[in-house]
Amino acid sequence: MEYLKEDQLKKKKKRQKIPMRKKSKRSLATKITPDVRMDVKVRDRNVCIVCGSSSLIELHHLIEKSRLGMGVVNNLMCLCKLHRRQLHDGNAYVKALVRDYMNTLYPEVTDNERKYRKWEK
Repeated sequence: MEYLKEDQLKKKKKRQKIPMRKKSKRSLATKITPDVRMDVKVRDRNVCIVCGSSSLIELHHLIEKSRLGMGVVNNLMCLCKLHRRQLHDGNAYVKALVRDYMNTLYPEVTDNERKYRKWEK
């Protein structure tokens, strides 16, 4: 019986909540906030910018999060699941369409301005 009580105490200790780490500035900068998400969907009329489909729409970073792309309106666009997959698979045609679309909307914004640069802030 004593053994069971000790075992239960060990399980309770394991279940105790671990304090959450503070999020880094980078993860906060690359995160898509609800306001930004809504702004992008309104701008793109919640349809794929390549084919105009309104089903299975997802937001996509022009400069990927893994390459320090920020979660800002001038770095995000609406794509259907098919074209998002093609873009990730390296389809040059879709990549060119997406790049042209963003450069048409934001001609003054460079790729460096779409990236998180902690050393410049």
